[in-house]
Amino acid sequence: MGTGTGQRRAYPKERKRQLTDEWKQRVRDRLAQLGHDHRWLESEIGASRGMVTKMLAARQNTSSLVDKVCVALSLEPPVTDATPEELRLVESFRKMSADQRAHLLGLLGLMPRNEN
Repeated sequence: MGTGTGQRRAYPKERKRQLTDEWKQRVRDRLAQLGHDHRWLESEIGASRGMVTKMLAARQNTSSLVDKVCVALSLEPPVTDATPEELRLVESFRKMSADQRAHLLGLLGLMPRNEN
């Protein structure tokens, strides 16, 4: 069953993204907020049955479904390779109103650039 025989691959060809526990919880929270379950999400993103459950499992570290899930649920992608302090900043930024975000970005624009 080589890929050169014209047969379909067993796994999606999309780029895999790293998953975080924080992002998985945001997915669960958003599904609950919308009143939907894993089966609904699988249908929305064209995934086979059980794929969302597998993706959200504690042992799952990567998935090629992340981008589709983000679109379906209007979520930001997971933040990876960040310090706890950076994760806290991202979480706080996501909770801000559009005006608060614009103000903060304006303040950051006034800061001198660190050339390190």
